[in-house]
Amino acid sequence: MTDLQKYKNIASTVTAAAVFVYTLVRPSAVTAEASKSLAFCLAVIIPSLFVNMALAAYLFPRMVNAMKGRHTAAVALVCGILCGFPVGADIAVRLRKNGAGQNYADYINSFANNAGISFVISFAGISALKSIKAGVTLVVLEVLSALICAFVMKSVLHPDTECALPRQNEISFADALRGAVKSMAAVCGSIIAFACFSSIITVFASEGSVAYTLIKGFLEFSGGIAEAAYLPVYIDFICTAVFI
Repeated sequence: MTDLQKYKNIASTVTAAAVFVYTLVRPSAVTAEASKSLAFCLAVIIPSLFVNMALAAYLFPRMVNAMKGRHTAAVALVCGILCGFPVGADIAVRLRKNGAGQNYADYINSFANNAGISFVISFAGISALKSIKAGVTLVVLEVLSALICAFVMKSVLHPDTECALPRQNEISFADALRGAVKSMAAVCGSIIAFACFSSIITVFASEGSVAYTLIKGFLEFSGGIAEAAYLPVYIDFICTAVFI
């Protein structure tokens, strides 16, 4: 183990211990955040992601095989934007397991792991910012951001995009559903955990402030979007765009 890894382990352990102590000192604040984020998962995350994740897992390898392993980046980008996180990351993992190089998998993950169109328009746009126009604008910005990431990371990672990918393993829809259940549990668990961790922010910043919203959004972006709704006009949009 290198010195850097040792210091990282120490920092992680100290941070986890501090958070654990905080949960014991302020259990009501942690419980409130957990309840709120659980309700959010049930009302927004699961309905908007579960079916899309299962369909992406089922259809993506078949689409790659139908195109003889070519144009995979474009398919991954479309699936990621239509279906939402963590479909892009899941696609990158599946490609790696099925013969793609590490650089190519990292390249795909850099631009395909996006918030879904339905989530951006319905939750960020209509629910949080109270504007469907804002939601559509956020989708356009997200697509542009993904394309820029694809261009930059292609120059950085130099993935072999000219070579056709190996044939992908096609799974049954039942297996896709089972995989989506596991992925949803991981996603919702992460949202609830980071929402609980974010309750410690009130020690450093007051609720409703830009600082509070930014810190919460970087810890868990959907919670940050919900908080951004209470900020002044334009600032709420800028913060939401940064999180997405």
